[in-house]
Amino acid sequence: MALAASLLRSAGRFQAGVEQLCRADMDARALLRAFSSHLRATVPSDRLLLLRTDPTTVLPTDGLVEALPPALCKPFWDNELLEGDYNKFVELARGEVAATLLEATGGELSRSRRYATMYRELGVGDELRVSFTARDGSCWGIAQLIRGEGTAFSAAERDLLAGAAPLMASALRARLALGPPAASRQEGGPALMILDKAGEILSTTAEAREWLAELARGSATGMAPVPEPVYLVAGRARAARAGINTEPACAQVRTVTRGWLHLHATCLDGPEAPGDSIAVIMTPAQAPDLMPLLALGYRLTRREQEVLQFLARGMSTAEITQRLGISSHTVRDHVKSLFGKVGVRSRAELVARIFAEHYYDRLEADVDRA
Repeated sequence: MALAASLLRSAGRFQAGVEQLCRADMDARALLRAFSSHLRATVPSDRLLLLRTDPTTVLPTDGLVEALPPALCKPFWDNELLEGDYNKFVELARGEVAATLLEATGGELSRSRRYATMYRELGVGDELRVSFTARDGSCWGIAQLIRGEGTAFSAAERDLLAGAAPLMASALRARLALGPPAASRQEGGPALMILDKAGEILSTTAEAREWLAELARGSATGMAPVPEPVYLVAGRARAARAGINTEPACAQVRTVTRGWLHLHATCLDGPEAPGDSIAVIMTPAQAPDLMPLLALGYRLTRREQEVLQFLARGMSTAEITQRLGISSHTVRDHVKSLFGKVGVRSRAELVARIFAEHYYDRLEADVDRA
C-alpha cells in the first residue's frame, strides 16, 4: 500500500510538471530540452531520443538525441523504415502509444532485430518507446529511452509516459506557429540530390548543398553529409519500392533560419540510373505542401481549409458563397471559426498569420474585402 501510494504521488508530480512545461512560453526545441530534464528525475535512462515529427507522415524532423553513437544513426533508421521489428513508431502512433521492448519480446530481447544488430553490443537492457499522439490520432513527436543491462522499465514508468503523450502532442501542435519567420521566396528551381542505396551522395546541385548545410544546423544527431530528414524520406522511398509500406516519402521541415522546407524522395529507374538510386527534391514549402500540416496544427476542417484559401486570394464573402455553393451566413460562420482557431480578429491578420508566417507564396490580393 505504501509503495502504491508513493507511485501515485510520483506520477502526480510528474504529470503536473509536464503540464507546467507545456504551458511555458518556449518554442518546440526548448520544450523538448525541458522535457528531457524533467524525465531524468522520474524515468531515468542511459540514452534518450526526443524528436518532433511531421504529423502527416510521422517522419522525424528535428529534436535532440543524448548518448546514442552517431555510427548507429543509419542502421537505426534503416531498422525503423525497412526491417520488421517490434514497437515501430508508426505503429505506436496508431495504437498503444507507449511500449517496452522487453514486454514486446516476451522477455527475449534477442527476438528483436535491432537488439541483435545494435543493442546487444551497446549492452542495452530495455527500451521504452512513446508516440506523442494527440486525441485526434495525429502524431507530433516521438521518444525513446534506453537503459543498460539488468535495468528494465516498469509498467508504471511506461504508463507515466503514455499519460504524458497527449499533453506533449498538444504542446508541440500549439508550437507549430512558433519559430523563425519564413524567409523570402527562394528563386530558381528545386534543389536536387541523388543518393545511392546506402544513403551516400552520388551527385547534388549547388542549391541542394546549401539546404543540406541549413538542415545540418538543426540536426539532432549530427548526421552528415546527409541529415536525418533527407535520409528518412529516402528510406521511405526505398521501403515503398520494396513493398514494405505505402507511407508517403515526403516531409515538411522547419529549418533553423530559412523557414519551411519540403522534401520529397523517389526511386530512379532506367538504364542511365545508378542501381537502387534515389532522387531527393528539396523546395521551399508552398501552400499545397503545408496546408495538410497546418490544417492538423490549427484543427481546421476541410471546408475551413477551402474558405481559408479563397480568403488568401482576396475573395469576398459573396464570391466564396458562389464558389462553394453555401450561404453567406455559413461562410461567415467558417470565417469566425477560423479566427478563433488561429487566434486572430480580422481577415488580413488571418491570412498574414497563416500565409506570411508559413508559406513562401507572395500574396498580391486585397484580403479585407467584405
